[in-house]
Parts: sequence; structure tokens; C-alpha cells
Amino acid sequence: MKTAIYVRSALNDNVISCETQIEHCKTKLQHDKEYVVYSDNGYSAHDKEKPAFNEMMSAIERGEIDTVIVYKFDRICRDIHSFCFFVDTLRQHNVTLISAVEGFDSSIFLGRALTEYLFIFAEMERASHSERCRRGWERRKQRMEGC
Repeated sequence: MKTAIYVRSALNDNVISCETQIEHCKTKLQHDKEYVVYSDNGYSAHDKEKPAFNEMMSAIERGEIDTVIVYKFDRICRDIHSFCFFVDTLRQHNVTLISAVEGFDSSIFLGRALTEYLFIFAEMERASHSERCRRGWERRKQRMEGC
């Protein structure tokens, strides 16, 4: 299994280049561990289609990745729903998440506890979304019956 280093930098982000992020992330690598870099240079955190991110997620789902190292969490995304989905996917595939700058490591007790906390938010969002969809379909059904 490999470690994935994921980096992202928007076009106007001259301070935290992808190269700088990669160097910081490498400091968190286990000695002699094989790694692959996924780099989305020129993409905003709000972009839903980030090619390297999607490629990394596919590798995770295929069981090729056991650890993901990011410079900071905001390199992944900037909304709680997307982040919770990301953390949920990692959890399902037993992948460790490490943030180089924020000092987060889901392989240690505190990191696992925080991951579980984030997973609770993911479950709440999923349940809330299902409930909104169910209510929407009920309203549509009622409108159709009145025709």
C-alpha cells in the first residue's frame, strides 16, 4: 500500500505553492514508505471536479492507499458536507488521514476521536438530506394528486 500526498493550489495562491505543500507533507512520511503525489494546481477548494483528487479517491476505493497526507484540511475542500464525505470514505477504507500543518493524525487516539466526531456530522448531514428529499417527494406527490 502507498501513502497519498494530496496538494492543491488556486491560480492566485503564490504563498502556498504545490511544491511547498509537497515538501511539508514529505516530513510526515514514514521512513522508506512508497508514496504518490496527487496535485491539483490551479483549482479552487470549491471546485467539485478536481482531477487529481478524483484520481486519489479512486485509488483509495481500489484499496491502493492506506494513508493520505495533506498540507492543511482546507486543501481538500472548504465545506463541511464535502469534508465529511471525504472523511467517511477514508473511514470505510481504513485510510489514515494526516494534516502536516495542523498536526492531525487519525492513526492516534485523539485523531481517531476527532474523526469519529466528524463522522457524526457526516451521518447527520446524510440523514438531513434524506429527510429533505423525502419531504420534497411528498410535496410533489400531493401537487400531482390535486391536478
